[in-house]
Amino acid sequence: MTSLISADCVYTPCFCEENAYKLCERLIREPCELYVAFISNCAKQVPLWHQRASSHPSGLVIWDYHVLVLQRTASECLIWDLDTTLPFPCSLSLYSEAALNINLPLSPELARCWRVISADAYLNGFASDRSHMQLEDGSWQATPPTYQCIVASDGTKMRLADYINVIDTPDISSASTAATLLGTVYSEAAFLQAFAPQNTPILEQQQQRSAVLDPEATCTA
Repeated sequence: MTSLISADCVYTPCFCEENAYKLCERLIREPCELYVAFISNCAKQVPLWHQRASSHPSGLVIWDYHVLVLQRTASECLIWDLDTTLPFPCSLSLYSEAALNINLPLSPELARCWRVISADAYLNGFASDRSHMQLEDGSWQATPPTYQCIVASDGTKMRLADYINVIDTPDISSASTAATLLGTVYSEAAFLQAFAPQNTPILEQQQQRSAVLDPEATCTA
């Protein structure tokens, strides 16, 4: 795949779902196995380390959700995360150790879940009117992208909540349509087993512990 640096990518802080969309448009120009992953949980508190937005020495941010791009090759899985300070792209092995910090036990409410969607399905089905980033008075929590809002191929103007939702079955006309549009939800252990089987023993140890993270590190978007 042609070399790509983060500085050459379309990027708007706090709009990771659109950053991933624009990155997919770029990467899919060449044949590759590409996915988009939404990371969230029912508490909407997702701890990630080595994040550009962090003021913590460890780079810790607790997002309400986060979105990145996965590229599966014959030998490994690569993470394309425009919000990380790690290499771009980064191997899933390194990302798991550094950004996910999988050796650190998490309390159950902070356990991360992953919704993984094929890039083609995401480019066809994603839509956002950016209303989730507007306050009641119409002002913005963060400056929005300068390009027009993304509309799905079926004309839908807002589907972001369906992607962020990793708990309930979204209200979509049929299960087959939902599976095509919205992909598959994994626990983090199942996700890493599917995309990086060598990490499974570490995850089994992680599931038996608990930890508390700094609540002041919480961010939105």
